[in-house]
Amino acid sequence: ENLIGSSVEVKGLEFLGGYGTAVLAFLAVAIYVPLNTWLAVKLGRLLERLNVRMQQAEGSYRSELITFLRQNYGYLPHAVAVTVIALALIAFAIRYLVAEDKPQAVEQQKF
Repeated sequence: ENLIGSSVEVKGLEFLGGYGTAVLAFLAVAIYVPLNTWLAVKLGRLLERLNVRMQQAEGSYRSELITFLRQNYGYLPHAVAVTVIALALIAFAIRYLVAEDKPQAVEQQKF
């Protein structure tokens, strides 16, 4: 309502009369909105395809990395577990041996 009320005649579009600027504003919006929507849809589709390709590449990379790690280092968790158990047993054995080397307290007998 304000746009129509403040509209004036435009040179070259005298046939529109006092509605010249209002018609130009509506025409600009009518062209601008669908055009930008179409561009946004195109860009959105392009970004979606790019995103899917990146996810596929990342998935392939992860898969290859996991396969590589399993093939080359699959024994590693087992080796770590065995080493920890062995170190614990060694520590227990050393503690036991040190305890045996300590002189035993001799009970003193009363005469």
